[in-house]
Amino acid sequence: MLTSSLAVFGAVDKVDDKTAATPQSSYGCQKAIGELLVNDYSRRGFIDGRTLRLPTISIRPGKPNTAASGFASSILREPLAGMPTNCPVDPSLEMWIASPATATSSILHGYELPQADLGQWTALNTPGITVTVAQMIAALRAAGGDDGLVSWKRDPAVEAIVGSWPARFDAARASELGFAPADDLDTLVRQHVQEHLS
Repeated sequence: MLTSSLAVFGAVDKVDDKTAATPQSSYGCQKAIGELLVNDYSRRGFIDGRTLRLPTISIRPGKPNTAASGFASSILREPLAGMPTNCPVDPSLEMWIASPATATSSILHGYELPQADLGQWTALNTPGITVTVAQMIAALRAAGGDDGLVSWKRDPAVEAIVGSWPARFDAARASELGFAPADDLDTLVRQHVQEHLS
């Protein structure tokens, strides 16, 4: 099984499982190549393959990293732990995200899914939610985090990469195949607090 990414798509208004992969970053291109290889090798009977396109995962535990999407975790994780962080994008930016629990559930379900159920195309979009950065900060406040610990120094390079990713997905195919719905934003934050800060 390959875990792919929403980065295989360009900045389109809405994505479903029939939307063509048009990556606008090297990372997205690499993931799209992987999807094609898994599909072709599955078609030829070399592997029992499937590819799950995961949303941006938030809140990732651990320390901040340099990934373009890393801020989607750090703007919640660090203030919840009483530490400062920077948000490099505009508060109005929309993102397609999923909690670690949702992503794990999707991976486990996808692993058990019979390949025949996937049909001729073995890649599918997994469940997530569309949120703005402003909504994420509101969820931080609702959970008792200090939004004053978030500075707002924008980074055009990060905005260009993350802004090229779609934020609205139709995951109906995943739902039909039995994938569980994604956690909402408040649940996502609450899970992190319970698992890493309690």
